[in-house]
Amino acid sequence: MHPEVILFGRAFASYGLMAGLGVLLAACLALILGKAHGLTAYRVLLFLLAGCLCGFAGAFLLYLLVSYTPSELIAQIKNGSFEPGFVFYGGLIAGILGVLLLGRKSGWKLEEYEKALVPALPLGHALGRVGCFLAGCCYGRFSDSFLAVRFPALPRAALPVQLFEAAYLVGMCAVLSLMSLKNKKHLLGAYILMYAPMRFGLEFLRGDEVRGALGPLSTSQWISLLLLLCWALYLVKNARKA
Repeated sequence: MHPEVILFGRAFASYGLMAGLGVLLAACLALILGKAHGLTAYRVLLFLLAGCLCGFAGAFLLYLLVSYTPSELIAQIKNGSFEPGFVFYGGLIAGILGVLLLGRKSGWKLEEYEKALVPALPLGHALGRVGCFLAGCCYGRFSDSFLAVRFPALPRAALPVQLFEAAYLVGMCAVLSLMSLKNKKHLLGAYILMYAPMRFGLEFLRGDEVRGALGPLSTSQWISLLLLLCWALYLVKNARKA
């Protein structure tokens, strides 16, 4: 793997570099889709900023919750061995809440802006997963498959589930972008229906332990089920209103 990339004579963390590139490309796509729908670029960027700031904070907070007890966290901070990390679902939930809060405070209709924002989400996420692969984190189970690769920190080859997810996310981005250009509604629901089942299944191939678990399922699997349940309840509520 390549945990660091040399640019202009300086070393940059691969994960941070890919995460930054992901945000940049996601912003470009959101602006392009926003322009296609006649949305103000300034408002699209504000929503992106709110989603990113809340998202990174939420991803970091969930990482702390599933990875450390309070005593372990304090001990690692004191001895200088603490390594920050992120859990995507924490970022997704906090990012959505940040966007909802901005929409409510500003009075802007979220139904219009989700056509620009939702397709950009899997694109940024895909670049982040490539960053995970380069950094050697979030790896898969040990395997002798021809698809397996060697991670420097592991004794055996493991499945590159980061790249599997990245490829799927690029496909999601294409589908959601097409739906956006065709003026389809409920893009956030479509995103949940495409991502949550995939993430639930992919977790069975994960081999890293720093992700938390509750009973037989990982934290992300429980959240996947919760998101699907919330969307189902939303559909039922709308059906009753109709």
